[in-house]
Amino acid sequence: EEAERLAKEEAERIAKKEAKRAAKADAERLEKEEADRVAAEEAERSAKKEAKRIAKEEAERLAADEARLAAKEELERRNKEEAELKAKDEAERERQRKAAEDERARQQQQQQAASTSQPQESTEPQTGYVHMDAEHGNSPKNQQKSNGCPCSMM
Repeated sequence: EEAERLAKEEAERIAKKEAKRAAKADAERLEKEEADRVAAEEAERSAKKEAKRIAKEEAERLAADEARLAAKEELERRNKEEAELKAKDEAERERQRKAAEDERARQQQQQQAASTSQPQESTEPQTGYVHMDAEHGNSPKNQQKSNGCPCSMM
């Protein structure tokens, strides 16, 4: 009986020891699982944070690109407007120059018409000879009396 009782106590002691070891192993396994879960959550938070940072940088880059594009378009628009204004100014200057030139030509024609309609005194004697200018030829159209020769071809 004593041997049985000792064997039984030994078996219980071994069973307790085994149960204690199994409980310790379970506790370690649960602790490791919890640590893994916490690490996974932290990694997920970190990944989300990194993705958010990258998205923010991308949004900032896109905004900067948009701003550069808008600035470039504004510069092109201003350059185009400036070129159009320069072209209008140049056209106006050309129109004014042409108008002034036309006015000078008109005044010159009026002066010439006024000077040819008034009789001019010739310094040459009135001989009645026909003007024979080698440059203008000897056609009747180009022949005028020699009284100062206001030749229309000149």
